Amino acid sequence: MDAQPSLAEQEVQLETLKREIKQSEDSLESDFAKYATQNIDADLEGLFFDDKEAFVKKLLEMQNTFLKENLGAKVEQANTLQDQINTKKGQQEIEAAKEAFLAKHPEAKLEEMLAFYEDDLPPKYKKELDNLDSQAFFEALYELFKAFKGPKEPQEEPQEEPQEEELPQRAQGNPGASGADTPPDLVMNRF
Repeated sequence: MDAQPSLAEQEVQLETLKREIKQSEDSLESDFAKYATQNIDADLEGLFFDDKEAFVKKLLEMQNTFLKENLGAKVEQANTLQDQINTKKGQQEIEAAKEAFLAKHPEAKLEEMLAFYEDDLPPKYKKELDNLDSQAFFEALYELFKAFKGPKEPQEEPQEEPQEEELPQRAQGNPGASGADTPPDLVMNRF
């Protein structure tokens, strides 16, 4: 099984590719001139005298082919390598932020928080969280998780139901109407 190159190895490889691309760009005109003179045929020479615009178009097509052959693969490889490096750096940053968060909040249950993020969090909040850096992301997610889920405290055993208090013999206040006499649109009758 091939081992993935380390981040440092990929960065060295990327810098080497960038230097090669730069050297190729510096000598592009002279290299293309040699390539073009070797690949000009009689038809292309005839276009020079008969249709200069068509001649220039053919020459530009030839230049594009030359660039693809000589630089295209290197540029594509450099872009792929740059993406891989950015991904690895992002993963390292996330792991460091996660470790710092867990050191600060050892009681936090990261798996539950991430499941909450994926399953329960509204898109509006996800969008806002995604714009934060890694450390702020975990802190904000933890606060949202606590707010939505509430603190999970151990449940106490149910206590015996309190005994009914004795009510005073006579209550002060205005006598109310009985439930049957009240109009149905009063608040208390809606329940």
